[in-house]
Formats: sequence, C-alpha cells, structure tokens
Amino acid sequence: MSKLVLVLFLVLMASCAHPRSKPSVKTVSEADAPQVTSPENPPGAVSLRPFKGKPDHVMILVFDSMRPDYIERFNLKNFKALQKKSVTYKNAIVGYMGAETVVSHLVIPSGQEPKNLPWQDDVFYDRKGTLGAADRFYSTGNLSRSQLWKLMQSIPAESLLPGELRRTVGGKVFSVAQKPYAALAMGTHQADSIVTMKKVNGKCFPDGIKIPFGIWTQKRFELECSEKYGTEKTYYPLDGNRFVPGNDPEHQGGDVWVADVALEIMAHEDWSGLFLSFGGMDKIGHMLGQEDGRDPTHTKTEWSLEKISQTADAQLGKIMKELETRDLLKRTILVVTADHGGQEDVHYLGNGTSGKWGSTANEKPEIPSEWVKKYAQAEHIKFSLQDSAIRIWLKEPAASHQEPVLSELKKIPGVASIYQLEQKNSQWGYAKIATQFEHQSHRYINWANEHDLRLINAMATENAPNLVALLGDGVGFDLLGDHGGTQEKVQRIPLFMMAPALTPAVEAKEVGLKDVKGLIESRLSVSGG
Repeated sequence: MSKLVLVLFLVLMASCAHPRSKPSVKTVSEADAPQVTSPENPPGAVSLRPFKGKPDHVMILVFDSMRPDYIERFNLKNFKALQKKSVTYKNAIVGYMGAETVVSHLVIPSGQEPKNLPWQDDVFYDRKGTLGAADRFYSTGNLSRSQLWKLMQSIPAESLLPGELRRTVGGKVFSVAQKPYAALAMGTHQADSIVTMKKVNGKCFPDGIKIPFGIWTQKRFELECSEKYGTEKTYYPLDGNRFVPGNDPEHQGGDVWVADVALEIMAHEDWSGLFLSFGGMDKIGHMLGQEDGRDPTHTKTEWSLEKISQTADAQLGKIMKELETRDLLKRTILVVTADHGGQEDVHYLGNGTSGKWGSTANEKPEIPSEWVKKYAQAEHIKFSLQDSAIRIWLKEPAASHQEPVLSELKKIPGVASIYQLEQKNSQWGYAKIATQFEHQSHRYINWANEHDLRLINAMATENAPNLVALLGDGVGFDLLGDHGGTQEKVQRIPLFMMAPALTPAVEAKEVGLKDVKGLIESRLSVSGG
C-alpha cells in the first residue's frame, strides 16, 4: 500500500469513527486544515534534529492559580522531587496587576510587563477602536481568536518566544490548555499549533489551530462536559470534565487531558517548544474557596483543592518520566510556575454577583454587587472591574467626577489604599491618594509599602483605570477564591527551572513572570553534554 493511500485510508477511518459535528479549526489565515502527522514520523520519534550539545527543547508548565505553599501542604511529591533538581526562586511573584490568567499567559512568552502589551487586565479598554468602534470595553477572556491576533500584532515579532525558538533551534512550538484564551495567549500568533477545548452540546472536543492528527482523531480526547458533581449551588459550578479528570478512565479530562495531549505531541511531533497550562486548581479554588485551608461552602462534592492539586502533581510526574524515557533531559529547559496565586475571600463582598459594572462589547451585562452600586450610582463611572482589587474608569478624570466616587470607595470594608492614574512628562503612572491601613496587619503593611506602587505601575498606560482601590488580605468581590490584586497570597507563585548544566540551587532574589523568558534565553546557548 502506497504512503498516499495509507494516509487517505487513515483519514477516512477517522471520519467514520467520529460521526459528530467537528469544532472549527482555523489558523491565523483562517484557511489551514488540521496538521496531519506524517506516517514517516512514527510513534517514538524524539526529534528530527540532531543533538548539537545545547538545549533545543523548551517546556513551560503553568499551573493556574497555584501557590508555593501547596507543595508542602498537600505533599506534592513530584513538585518536591523537581525542586531538588532545579533552581528554585523562593521569592518569585507575579510582578504586576492585574494578576490574571489572560495577562500572565502573554507576559511569559513576551517577557514584557502588562503596560507594554495590548491588554493589561481581564477587561480591555479599546480607547482607539482597534477592534471596532472606539471607547468600548471588552471582556479579554472572551475575545475571539482573530481579535486576539489583531491585538498581538502590536508586539514586535522578534520579542516573542515561539518565533525565537524556531529561529534558534528549529522544530515546532505547541501551546496546550483547557482555557482557549490561555493557550492562545501563551502560544501567541507565532505558535505552530494550539490545542484547547470547545464545548458543544455537553461534550468537549479538541479545538484550536493546526491540531495534530492523533489528537484530532482519537476519541480519548473527547470529554463529557455537563456533569456538575454536586456543585450546582456554588457560584462557579463544574461543567463536566473540562477541569477535573472525571470518573471515566478512557476519557479523563482536566489536567490529565492536558498532560496526555502533551505526551501525544512528544510521541509524534518534532517540537522545540511545548507550553502547557493546567487549569484545575484555578477552577476548584474559585469555586470552593479552599486556598487558605477552610471549606467555606461545605459543598458535597468529590473534588477539593487538595485532590485537584495532587492530580496536577501526578501530571508533572508523568511528563518528567516521559522526558527521561525519551532521553530529552539533556536537551530540555524546563520551567514550572503559575500565572498567579490566590486567596479565600473571607470577607466576600460579591455575593455571587458580577465582578464588572458597565457594558462590554462581547458579554451580556450582569447585576453587580450592592457595594459596587454605591459608587457606580454616582454616574461618573464609565466602567469598573472588581476581584481582589477595584479598578475604575471614570467618564472624566476631573475632581468633580472623582470625589463622589472616592467618597463611596473609602466606605467599602477592606479598602486599604487608593491610587490615581496620572501623566507626567509623557509617562503614565499611579500616585497614592488615600491610605486606610488601620485594620491591616504589620505583614500586610510591609508588603504593601514595598510592592503596591510597583505592581500597579506595571499596568499604567493611557488605557488603564483612573482609580485603583487595593483591598486587604481576604477581601474580594469576584468569587470565594479570588485573585487579580496585589495581596501577597495573590502575588506569590512557585518558579522552578531545570536545564542542562544548571546546578540546583535556591535563589533568594525576587523575580517575576516577565523574567521567565530571559531565564530561558540565558540557557539556550549553554552546552548540555
């Protein structure tokens, strides 16, 4: 049987085995079909490139919403084992506001602070009308692929890690995540392949850009995505096995799905970059609020933050074993980190309402918290975003518009400080205009004095909010498990790096996610043996 006939036969059999409506698969040009793995690159192929003694594979594992203390607290054995083999940055932090998934997954491959990127938060203020009419707001996580790509065009192409890897070491770059916007942002518009999920009629299927043939056709990667697992009454219920493994051993979802996609790519593709985002901890943390050891919802479900963390740990172990089996450790730079931390909102001011006030161009408006209504009813607000910090865009920055809003902001329980956006000598930055530290701990005050202004200024642009109110520890609006602001628990993240010829050590210096790209680049030219 000729090779061409064999390929056609495999495609025909795959289509017959999948009598479903396939999600659309589009590339940047909206024209390419899924990438079909060549039969000439059989299972077990490590790389088509000869090893030249220097690292030629980069793997980035982002565990969404993971805090460093989970490693000991939940006895995550594979994370502990990796620490012993890596440089551990014990004082790693996110390094900016907003501490959000959709922001961090672009910071990592670009090496830039949010102020230098097209979006800075969970809300994108399109002041100039890049995506349509000017002066509109968008939910960043709900932007379409084409909208994300259009915004990313403003980033210099030479500054993005996927393109750099192809230029320097060859091979393809893959980005994989349950959350579409995480995979799209981390892979950027330069990745060769993006693999994520699409939900259709209670089922989840592989979706993305140039999906490898083995992932597209295997029924193993189809998931049940409707079961609530007893979480119906929470503010953020589960949708089947998109973020948890589930109980079907043949179709495990969540972080297991991400790891299995990665193993399929490692088995069949000539990869130089493999960027993976695991969303399980973020989902369970938001839903159950167990970040700080309590169980505020007492939801009767089989899932917990501890269990989902141990699931993530098992996936790390599985990937490490695969690297070792394929003899790739001597040629791989491995970075393990998180996109942000998290906290339980012990003082939860959202009460299950929307974290936004105002209209976005790509979301239906929802009812905001009663606390938000108090300062929004002053009718001077254009838009506001609330989670573990409050961001407010004013209709006019004049004092007459600002003062009524400030008056109400200062009454909100837990508001510790308020900052105002200013422009001086063509530079945007924030200045503190109110401090209410009376009920904050010494640790909070010390952290705030050292970090807050720097973290907020990292997002300071002409599109940034006019006012930012920073909240105390354990105070927030969005969900029971929260992030976005400057609190220490929100900002602290794990960061490990293992690479050929890199001596394991513990680094005390404070590094942020914008430094990850530079750390990788520093090892690409180092001989690995």
